[in-house]
Amino acid sequence: MRLREGIRPKNSGINFAIEFSISWVLFILLAYAIHEYSHLITLKILGGEGAITEWNLTTPIQMPNIEHGKALVAIAGGWGVMIIYAILMLIIGELEERCALLIISIQQGIYGVGEMLFHLGAPINMLTVAFIGYTVGTIPVMFIIYKLFGHKRRIVKRVSYVYE
Repeated sequence: MRLREGIRPKNSGINFAIEFSISWVLFILLAYAIHEYSHLITLKILGGEGAITEWNLTTPIQMPNIEHGKALVAIAGGWGVMIIYAILMLIIGELEERCALLIISIQQGIYGVGEMLFHLGAPINMLTVAFIGYTVGTIPVMFIIYKLFGHKRRIVKRVSYVYE
């Protein structure tokens, strides 16, 4: 997703931030739909029945009769997004979009585990799980940004003088 040349900022850091932000917003909106449909598809594969209700949440009508079926349905939402976004990271070539996908992919992987533990009865605050997921997901992207735009990046190449 490249901005038009006429409106692109001159500073590459600002350009990166704008394109990353647009990508992140679009991918997070898409992740919401993938998350809920992953729950629904897993529920139906395991023999249960469910629907996505008016609040866009997967509502089980009948849970699967297999052992740990509820846990598998719960983890499937986050891990479905994580798997699809990991595949997209391999396909997409733009660094800004790959960074946005990386953050959401890591966050959804952690969120899926938290959601599974929550549905198994663990006393977990899902808002805290989401926050931890985004924090952990942001760490590798901050490292990439530091490598691209950090203080060691030279604007002007070092010139060496040779005296004869």
